[in-house]
Order: sequence, then C-alpha cells, then structure tokens
Amino acid sequence: MMLTQSFMQSFLSKAFNIPLQYVVPKQGNWFNAQDSGKEGFKVDTWCAFRISNAKPRTLPMYVNLSDKIGNESVVPMISNVDVQLVGLYAEYGVQSMAHWNQRADLSLALLPSGMFIFPDGLGQYSVIDFAQDGANSVLSYNARFRIFWNSEIATPQTVLQVVNLPSGITVLTSGYVTVTN
Repeated sequence: MMLTQSFMQSFLSKAFNIPLQYVVPKQGNWFNAQDSGKEGFKVDTWCAFRISNAKPRTLPMYVNLSDKIGNESVVPMISNVDVQLVGLYAEYGVQSMAHWNQRADLSLALLPSGMFIFPDGLGQYSVIDFAQDGANSVLSYNARFRIFWNSEIATPQTVLQVVNLPSGITVLTSGYVTVTN
C-alpha cells in the first residue's frame, strides 16, 4: 500500500484523537486553527503534518499476485513524517508518541498495509513559538517519526529472466553471467 497524505491524515487523527478535519497538510495557506470559526468556536488542538521524503531501500522486485492477473512491482521505502501540534492538548499529544509502538490500535491500523514505525527517536520533540497570518504566537510542539512502507504498482510485466547482450554475453536475473564466443 502506498503512503499517501489521506492515509497519514487518518492515521494521525487516530493517534492523537483529533477530528480528521483538524489534521491538515503542513503549509501556511491551508488552515489557521488560531482563528475563531463559526460562532466563536475555536479548535482546542490541531495537527499539521508533512511526509517530508521517501527513500527506496532496495531495487524494485516483482511479487506474483496469486489472486489477480499480473504482477506487482514493489519497492520497500522509508519516509520521515513531520508533525506539528498546536493547542491545549499539543504537549500531551506529542509526548504520547513515545508510546505509539505499545498501542495495539495503531499497530492494527498499520498491519494490513505492511507498514511499521521505527522506534528510534520516537517521542523526541522540540517546542517553538508559532504564529500564522499575523495571529498571536502560541507554542508549537514538533516531532518527526520514520515509517516503513511498500511502494506498489500493479503491472502486466513479468520478471525478466534473461538479457542477451552483444558479443555473446548473457545475463540471467539470478545474477549469473555467461560469456560465449
């Protein structure tokens, strides 16, 4: 399963117990939770996030989909996800990250997709002043975690068995090279 913004939004909503509409992409023009909404309602805690990178860990590999026609090209990936919590329960929320690997609900949310969160650095955070659109500054609790996931693309292609190169060189995908002259 691919690591997408919508998947991460849903996951963080569950992890921090924040309504889905208050877990938003981290960009300045998206949402200012410091503004009062309808009839003076103001969000007590909100989360901004960004999947900041994706690093392939191996070359692509083919996986045979026994229940479907064709194959899947799979690349194991590791990504960093930055989170920023602002509001009344932000400090509690960011500190709760140190316990994520003990939470069965989060493990079960990641399990069907084959994802997992690395424990190293989980729970480490920093605090900075946060001001958006000229509003009064508040404290922002910022953290980062690493997540393993698989980039998967269905393809009608199959595993390449043999490559015949000029000059009589044959390369098998098993890694063997034969030379015939």
